[in-house]
Amino acid sequence: MIKFYRQNDRFGEFSNFYPSPIIIDGLSYPTAEHLFQSYKTVYLLESSAIRLADSPKEAKRLGNECRLRSDWEQIKDKIMFDVLLCKFTQNTTLKNILISTSTDTLIEDAPYDYYW
Repeated sequence: MIKFYRQNDRFGEFSNFYPSPIIIDGLSYPTAEHLFQSYKTVYLLESSAIRLADSPKEAKRLGNECRLRSDWEQIKDKIMFDVLLCKFTQNTTLKNILISTSTDTLIEDAPYDYYW
């Protein structure tokens, strides 16, 4: 079992806050957190502000304050899967770290968010 939480921890690369740019439709998102949070809204100004946020913490704050798309609860798991798929396929180093975990169970050990 591999537990991770902070980006500086062992396997911290698995954190959504870890700096690893993801490019979607020609737009660059500094972290997986920026991309995930930007999908919460269909309003271009809100999603752009999230994408351009100075930090993943700020992106999360903006994502928690934006107008949620009406289907968010139904699609959020698939969105997270797709975001992580992009993160680990676009970055060979991260992909190899993930592969090195083999069949270990990966657990995000966030002390305040038990959903993910």
